[in-house]
Amino acid sequence: MSSVTLMVSLVFSAAALILPAPLSVSIYVGALVSYPNYVKMNLAGLDFTVMRVVILAVLLRSFIAACNKPLRIRTIDWLVLLVFIAELAAGLATAPSFMDFMINRAGATFDMLLPYIAFRLAIRNRSDLQRFLIGALILMIPTALLGVYQCFTAHNFFAPLESLVYWNVRPSEYGKRFGLTRSNVVFSHPIIFGLIYAMFIPLFLGIRKTFRQFGWLWLGGVVLIMGGVFASVSSGTYLALFMAMAFIVGYRFRRYWKPVVIFCLLCIIVVDIISNRNWYHVLSEFTLNKRTAWYRGRLMEVAIFEGGMSGHWAAGYGYGQEPGWGAKIDGRDYTDMVNHYLLVLSRHGLVGFAAFAIMNVWVLRHLVRAWKRAQSESDRQIVWGLSASFFALALSSFSVSLEGPPSNVYFLMIAMAAALPDVLTPRRPLPSPGRKQVISQQVEKGPNGSIDRPGQLEHTSDTRRVS
Repeated sequence: MSSVTLMVSLVFSAAALILPAPLSVSIYVGALVSYPNYVKMNLAGLDFTVMRVVILAVLLRSFIAACNKPLRIRTIDWLVLLVFIAELAAGLATAPSFMDFMINRAGATFDMLLPYIAFRLAIRNRSDLQRFLIGALILMIPTALLGVYQCFTAHNFFAPLESLVYWNVRPSEYGKRFGLTRSNVVFSHPIIFGLIYAMFIPLFLGIRKTFRQFGWLWLGGVVLIMGGVFASVSSGTYLALFMAMAFIVGYRFRRYWKPVVIFCLLCIIVVDIISNRNWYHVLSEFTLNKRTAWYRGRLMEVAIFEGGMSGHWAAGYGYGQEPGWGAKIDGRDYTDMVNHYLLVLSRHGLVGFAAFAIMNVWVLRHLVRAWKRAQSESDRQIVWGLSASFFALALSSFSVSLEGPPSNVYFLMIAMAAALPDVLTPRRPLPSPGRKQVISQQVEKGPNGSIDRPGQLEHTSDTRRVS
């Protein structure tokens, strides 16, 4: 199997090197959704997946394209590095051995830092971002169609490779809901499959102004991508898609965001007062599986309020270490970490969680500033689409964890937020008042030298304005 995996890696890598830098990042996304990430090959004593090989080619292509384009380092770039260093420090304190620590951090470098750097180098303007998203949309459609096929027929073309899954449960053992198969296609879990597609949909909706003449093709592609989310038959991915679409629809009603936030907070307070259960347990009544929703609520209670982090608040339990919370929840011998915030806290403690929180708060601040400086409708839609994806992810992270490929996509989104100042239309600089210039296409003057056309502004050396 290693020879087949190597061949697939070389094909994707060659495409990444030949195509322009923005499309090479699209190739990385295509590799991520087109070949099982649980199939590994051994190169020089290290285990590599297809996307870890392809990212090297994408990074090389991005470096070549950026040779004559200096990159402005922004605060988000430093905060991503801070997260990596914080996880590094926590890992040093918790890793069973130095070799385990090195293997884990090498994997984080390939899955977190390198995709982020490649995206920042490749996407330098609006055209680059549009080409990347269009390429990603096209490459993600085949896997979405395979997911819909598996959902209705229970047949997965990649099923023979499931024996290589390193998880305790094979994908085919996740069963059905409402008579539909929970599709996973090339991923090790249906939630991973659906979540990746739910993360991209708001980004695709943000560039809809690009498809003025071929809007029906764009719309058809987005609908097919939604089919991938549907095929996962998972409450977490459905929640992510629902919240993203609610945010997108709210674009026309954005002036009322404060009353909406206040209303939601009041609902939470009222439910906690009048119900004998916490509000997040009440929400479990609206999920596809009430038992798994109850488990998610108990997971938060055990981890935070019932001593789950006792003795491990500083640096966490470490990567791959079992915290033992499952026994307190429902008697199981493992902890199903279906909450990304708790996943970060349990692995890296407050050291890693604080850095993670600071980075996300700064991304939110960056999105608000980008919205305020948006000059056109297309600018605002790009910012709104990316904001919708982050909003959906922030809420659905209470129900799912960004384990594996969703984490890669998440850092691509962070890089997209950092690139917004380059993507948006630059503001027109105000004219210098100390220089004599006329701000008009044509100024007509009368015989006595006065300006006949109203509305034209003339800056003179003493900064007086004549209208």
